[in-house]
Amino acid sequence: MQIDTQANVIQALESKRADAAAVDLSTVRWMVARDPNRYADAGKKWFSMLYSAAVRQGDQDWLNFVNTTFNVAMYGHQNELYDGAFKEFFGLDAPTRTPGFPSI
Repeated sequence: MQIDTQANVIQALESKRADAAAVDLSTVRWMVARDPNRYADAGKKWFSMLYSAAVRQGDQDWLNFVNTTFNVAMYGHQNELYDGAFKEFFGLDAPTRTPGFPSI
């Protein structure tokens, strides 16, 4: 069946209208980390998934703050913030960061 939102996909799964569901990887990992006896990751995935935060259009100060916060948490000197959240919500260790230029 085709369902309009991920929340409704989970509801279909919970109400047993569906036996399995395909949702984004972060949602699967979050659900498995919260209740591993109820949910399972089949290990299937496609393409990388990008995530973002939204700010009010034209609010450059807030946009700069959010971008800086994400960059510092993920790549800067406060990796423990990002790594802790990654572990808490996804039940996994954050990917290892490799310093230097990306490979070509």
